[in-house]
Amino acid sequence: MKLLISGFKPFGPHQSNPTETLLSLLPQQMGEVEIQTVLLPVEYGTGFEVLKEALIKETFDAVIMLGLASGRKKINIEHHAINLRHASIPDEAGVLKAFSKILDQGPSIVESTLPYQRVLEKAKEEGVSLGLSTDAGAYVCNDV
Repeated sequence: MKLLISGFKPFGPHQSNPTETLLSLLPQQMGEVEIQTVLLPVEYGTGFEVLKEALIKETFDAVIMLGLASGRKKINIEHHAINLRHASIPDEAGVLKAFSKILDQGPSIVESTLPYQRVLEKAKEEGVSLGLSTDAGAYVCNDV
């Protein structure tokens, strides 16, 4: 199995980003799973383009995209993304988006294909504190 895991560079008031740290700590192989990582810039559009380049170069069985939600107390799995760019801080290129669609003709919501119910149940069985998020925000992580 081949897995791609993405994370982000630090942004806004955050001097570091735990997703970047996590990527640097991941092994390239875990049992039968080959792991590749990609670090994304915190920029509208550009973050997606960097991820897309990685996906074009190789075929992956799964992609896990990590993001920072600094106010949360535990790891959360996103249920869906929304077709909206709206933030109180600019991205790393200085771009501030307010009430703009990501894709003009795109759907309002794109649901994750991750079997999140099974993941949450398994985490509970294993004693891992994991939550379900229904709000990815409207910053660059949601944009990607």
